[in-house]
Amino acid sequence: MTVATQTVPGLVADEIERIFAPFVVERLRHDDPKWLDAVRRLEKRYGAAAPSSREWLSAEGHRTPGLVKDGYEAVWSRISLEAEVTSRKTAYFEWGSRCSLAHAIGRKRVHQLCLARVIEWLQPSSVLEVGFGYGLNLLMLSMLFPSVSFSGVDLTRAGVEAAAALAADPTTAAVLEPFAVSPLRDPHGPRRLVLREGPAHALPLPDKSVDMAITVLALEQMERVREAALVELARVARRHVVMIEPFADWNREPHRRGYIAKHDYFAASVDDLRRVGLTPLVATADMPNKLQFRAGVVVASVAEGRA
Repeated sequence: MTVATQTVPGLVADEIERIFAPFVVERLRHDDPKWLDAVRRLEKRYGAAAPSSREWLSAEGHRTPGLVKDGYEAVWSRISLEAEVTSRKTAYFEWGSRCSLAHAIGRKRVHQLCLARVIEWLQPSSVLEVGFGYGLNLLMLSMLFPSVSFSGVDLTRAGVEAAAALAADPTTAAVLEPFAVSPLRDPHGPRRLVLREGPAHALPLPDKSVDMAITVLALEQMERVREAALVELARVARRHVVMIEPFADWNREPHRRGYIAKHDYFAASVDDLRRVGLTPLVATADMPNKLQFRAGVVVASVAEGRA
């Protein structure tokens, strides 16, 4: 296995800490009884003898596109942007030797920082997010990078409608400004978003139609169509594909493998990308991650002539 180790230029630990710190409720040690108890509970729940999760899974234990679509149609139809970015829901996080109990939404701010640094590095003129949900990443990035054309494809009609409504809402910029990783350059950026409904394994776009395609915990839900979705990302991107996903390389511990397997989540390794014409340039999970599983940033170049 050959895994890229280059880091994203400008993405440094001190800045990640600054972005995540406001969400930390309590800092813990690896030998703290509270932390050890959280680990033991996960190991028990997701050990080999534990049953699979039944949420959004078929009788065979598969997370099918139909079940994912039905589930998220319901979720995105009742989304509240302000409630999301101010959520006090907590989770246990691990980052190297650092352990903490933190508000879970902080992870999305770290992901925003990663995407911003990748865009600054690679300078795309157009970016497509596949599986954008209710549009948080696109809303933020469109206000941070006014010279970039942003678009998105989501599996659900509810996601498209929610993101479009937020893009048109004049209060969206004010709600999101405190969540931004840097000052907003264009509060009206969301109005330029182009949003489409469609499946990741059959994107409604022509070949090489954007400079960069991105996914953020979206491939996570696509294990049953993983290969086809990766092929489509490589097809529509001219230059790069950027993924923040739980690649197997970072989830080898029993409780993490068990968590992913029992939810039928994305289980590809970074090297698997080469089969679809993607060459990894960056692969790092050096950031705060939930105890259940680690997601990291992979930046891959698209092979020339790949259609």
